[in-house]
Amino acid sequence: MYNFTKWSKSHEQLAKNYLQKNSKLKPLPTKILDWINYARPIVENKKRDFLTSQFWLPIYNDSHDYQMIIGGRQIYKSTACTDFLAFTATSQPGVQVCYVTHDQQSLSLFSKQKLKIGTFLLNPILSKFLRHPGNVGEISLKNNSTIYLVTDNYQYRHLEGKSPTLCILDE
Repeated sequence: MYNFTKWSKSHEQLAKNYLQKNSKLKPLPTKILDWINYARPIVENKKRDFLTSQFWLPIYNDSHDYQMIIGGRQIYKSTACTDFLAFTATSQPGVQVCYVTHDQQSLSLFSKQKLKIGTFLLNPILSKFLRHPGNVGEISLKNNSTIYLVTDNYQYRHLEGKSPTLCILDE
């Protein structure tokens, strides 16, 4: 007769060892352009390069605390926003970052399509950082960082009680 208790303990130990070995988060580069080349070289099934949009290079390299980006349509503003949010949240453990927009529909679209799916779930490196799918207003990461997505209704009250390292105001 086989001892199932012994087998169960052995199996649990093997599973724990496997999960520990394969679920460790590798540190990501701490400079944003290095981070882009390593962690997010493909966006929406297209390999990234800055040949057609070289004006983004000085913006990405600017270390000033306050930046304002004004531009026309289809110049990768949403991609830049997701880059800044994901870079800060994944390269610095335990931080809070916040994205603020004007209405709930815009928030939901950006949260689901651009950030959760386009930035994290479809990316083999960044998907390892997601703790769970989360909701529209908060994305929790395994490195104890959190991305908050809020609207600016009621004089930015949705930001109260948060201490974001990075705050992006959209439109």
